[in-house]
Amino acid sequence: MNNMYGYENDWQKIENRNKKQEESEKTLKNEAFLNDCLRLALKELGIDIIDMENFRDIYGDGVDNDYAYIKLRERDFDDKNNEQEIRNKMIATILEAILCGQIYKNEILGSDINTTSTCKYDDYKNGVDTLLEIEEEVKISGSNKKIYHHAAIAIDATMSHRNINLYRKIKIIQDEIKMGKLTFIKYFQSKNSDHKGALLNIPKFVIGVDKNTIEGIAPLWYDGKNKTLSKHPFRVIVLKEILYQLDYFLEYAQLENQVKIVSKLKELKVYFEEVKKEDQDLITEIENNSDNQNIFDNDGVYAFFRNMKKNMKEGEKEYQEERQM
Repeated sequence: MNNMYGYENDWQKIENRNKKQEESEKTLKNEAFLNDCLRLALKELGIDIIDMENFRDIYGDGVDNDYAYIKLRERDFDDKNNEQEIRNKMIATILEAILCGQIYKNEILGSDINTTSTCKYDDYKNGVDTLLEIEEEVKISGSNKKIYHHAAIAIDATMSHRNINLYRKIKIIQDEIKMGKLTFIKYFQSKNSDHKGALLNIPKFVIGVDKNTIEGIAPLWYDGKNKTLSKHPFRVIVLKEILYQLDYFLEYAQLENQVKIVSKLKELKVYFEEVKKEDQDLITEIENNSDNQNIFDNDGVYAFFRNMKKNMKEGEKEYQEERQM
């Protein structure tokens, strides 16, 4: 049938214009989209979050003390932080949901790993957003047994790649290694074993991307474009940031003669190196895709971890200059 009224092209132009407008609105700079993403993130993270009420059999009234600590920290945060810092916290929550979703749906850190969102107490007190539980099957006395390794993840969404910001987070971990202790988690319940209670001496890693990268992945995640995300540079960045930190912390722990910590880090390095080996074809495809080069070359947070030694030295220098001001 002929388009006798000439409306067909007009409707197509309107549809294209509406689509472009809709896409342009899917930015975290848009308050409505930011809030929509936050709601979705909280919904997804709420599935696996630790419930402190389930630990009264272990900690008794101590749980109430920890609730009081949470309220104090939240009031302190609201009083001291400006609008940008509050937005950064919202974006960090969104990034955490994206990370956990990709670990589960696209197995970006391997197939033998589970994630659990920490409760607010361990977030505020111990600086941990997400816990990784890695399952390994080993032979003990002739029979197969499952053992579990754990790693703690702190999400960085400061939206800045200034050395000083990342330096401070890495320096905390480094200082813990020097003292012979790693991260403490008070509230944890395993999905795979009967462990319930505290976790001691857990290696911690900082995961982050800069504002341009998160602006690129947030709409994909929000729209459920999981297949596209499976081949996004984010996949490679997360794995390699962990591996860069493992190398850095291992060298530091060896220099400090922290034998037990070296052993824990080596176990994790074996696992993540195996993930890299298994995914090498996909990693190569993603890295060789010319459309991705801008992200790999210009993500400032990723660049920090690629050159950790140099950037930690620069961060120390900047930190000392700040103290003298």
